[in-house]
Amino acid sequence: AKITSRDLEKNLVSVIIPIRNEELNLEVLLLRIHDTFTLSRLPYQIVAVDDYSTDNSYKLLKDLARTYPIKLVKKRGVIGRGSSIVEGLQMAEGDIIAIIDADLAYPPEVLPEMVEALKLGDIVVGNRVYVNGERKIKKVFARVSQFIFGNMFFGLNYDVQSGIKVFK
Repeated sequence: AKITSRDLEKNLVSVIIPIRNEELNLEVLLLRIHDTFTLSRLPYQIVAVDDYSTDNSYKLLKDLARTYPIKLVKKRGVIGRGSSIVEGLQMAEGDIIAIIDADLAYPPEVLPEMVEALKLGDIVVGNRVYVNGERKIKKVFARVSQFIFGNMFFGLNYDVQSGIKVFK
C-alpha cells in the first residue's frame, strides 16, 4: 500500500545511524537531523548504533540523548555497518525507516523529502554525486557493486550501497 499525506503526518520516522568512531561528527549530525525534522513537523526518533567505537562516540551519544530523542544501542553482534543496521532495525519503533551514515557524507536535510517520496514507492535511495579528484578505483568498485548487487540480483539501477535511504 502506498503511503499517503495523512500517513506521513502520523508515522514515526526511525533514523538509524550506524556509528563507529564518529565523535567529531555526532553533535553536528544530530543537530541537523533534529532541526530538519522539527521544521518539517515529522515525528522522529534516532536509533544510534555504536559499532564498538574506540573514541568517545558512545559517551557523547549518552550525553546527547538528554537533548535529542535517541535510542542508544551498544553493539552486541559482529563488527560492521550491515550488522549495525540490522540491530538498529530491531530497536526501531517507526513505521518509516531512514538510514544515514554518521560521517556527514550525505545531508540529513533531504530526509523529509525522501520520506515524502515514499508516496511513489516502497524505498527511496540517495545517490551520491562523484566529484573530480575521487580515486578511480573507488568509482570502479562502486559501479561493479551497483551492477552485481543492484542490477543482477534486484533489477535496481542505482547504488544500493548508498549511505542514505528511506523505506517502509
